[in-house]
Amino acid sequence: MTTLVLAAGRSRRFGWANKLLAPVGGRPLVAVTVSRVLAATRGPVVVIVDHQARAVRIGLIRAGVVSNRLRVVYARGTRHDMARSRAQGMAAAPNLSSALQIHLADVPWIEARTVHLLRRAIHGGARAARPMHGGQPGHPVRLSMERLTVSRASDPGPLQQILRELPASDWRTISGPPGCAEDIDRRQRLRRFQGE
Repeated sequence: MTTLVLAAGRSRRFGWANKLLAPVGGRPLVAVTVSRVLAATRGPVVVIVDHQARAVRIGLIRAGVVSNRLRVVYARGTRHDMARSRAQGMAAAPNLSSALQIHLADVPWIEARTVHLLRRAIHGGARAARPMHGGQPGHPVRLSMERLTVSRASDPGPLQQILRELPASDWRTISGPPGCAEDIDRRQRLRRFQGE
């Protein structure tokens, strides 16, 4: 199973600064998220970057977030388009992965228990699974690449269309932790997270 961490966006709602580089406990937010993803998962982790890609890479290295499982992929032109960012990540994921997990770099809450429950849902026959908290959909989202038969080409259309058309019966939801449905998109939310 490969986990994609989408870290390409411009974080316009956050203001002039790149929220992924905002400090949390002395490390940039992106480093906090990616280190937690590495701790909660076992397979390859592919981080997709575009906006301020060099600064994001340096932030990860300086924070000590390095692993032979980690790959940072520069996907030019994805900062405005999350669907294209996902597609570029899929193209970069190892072809042997039968499942794909998608996580957002501005959602630092990820737990091994959540990943385990998503894996069980996919093994139980679901084509896609995600955590929910308080009626809100959360991350990560896990997909069965075998059952979805999604092309790994860089065209974002197929995955988007398949997920939109996927019947509710093919999705499984699990109870996720509170943070799974909260992305840090504004400074107030970052200050709350810094205080937690």
